[in-house]
Amino acid sequence: MAMAVNRLRNTLLGVLIMIATLALGWVVLVVWPGAFPPHSLDEQGKAVKKQEQSAAEVSTAAAKRTQPTRADQAEAALVDKITKPVWGEAKNGIQLGISGISPNSTFRTGERLRFALHLKNSSDKEVHVVNHWPKPLGKVIAPVIENAAGERVEYPAQPNVRGGHYKLQYSLKPGQTTVIGLQGILTIGKEGEEFPGRLPHERCWCSLAPGKYRIVGSFLLTPIAPATGNRRGKPVNLTSRKVAITVEVRRQM
Repeated sequence: MAMAVNRLRNTLLGVLIMIATLALGWVVLVVWPGAFPPHSLDEQGKAVKKQEQSAAEVSTAAAKRTQPTRADQAEAALVDKITKPVWGEAKNGIQLGISGISPNSTFRTGERLRFALHLKNSSDKEVHVVNHWPKPLGKVIAPVIENAAGERVEYPAQPNVRGGHYKLQYSLKPGQTTVIGLQGILTIGKEGEEFPGRLPHERCWCSLAPGKYRIVGSFLLTPIAPATGNRRGKPVNLTSRKVAITVEVRRQM
């Protein structure tokens, strides 16, 4: 009886082992290949290649963005001019320079002329000066304009403005130069055109007849004590060297 029981148990164990083996074979032959078909490796390779290509395109695009645009080149050219201002006469050991305008340039009505103003200590002592610039004007400044006869061209009547000041203070060692923190702007209007009257940029606006003109930078500075900032002398109006320009009427398209 015991032998029969052992024989039955061994038979059942053998059957169970066979079933388990068949089940494992089914997983290997059916489920595993189905999850990873033969062509999956090709797809993975293509995906990796696509990622590499995308990364290369991004890198190329980034490289193109770092290349200077025309605007960047124009700005660089302006900066180059800014490093070479033309200077006016020294007053109290300080000179005013103007840059950004090539001599004998031609401008048409409706165009905006831009320039920069500079300070230079031409003395053998350190200088300390200040300008109180009205805030409602914004950080923009217009030039002085002279006609061919040397007469000053007046800007249109503009309202008085109030509302505080920007304190533009400068300390310069002998031979040191700096750029004034105001944008030089002049919008050239047609002859007889009315002043737009918008602040602050359109305040730097003047209607000009076709002809020859000279642009001059002008800036008021007051000497001060370096420690206290107290006034130490009378204000001095500095002027730059004159730059000749020509104004033409813009042609209608």
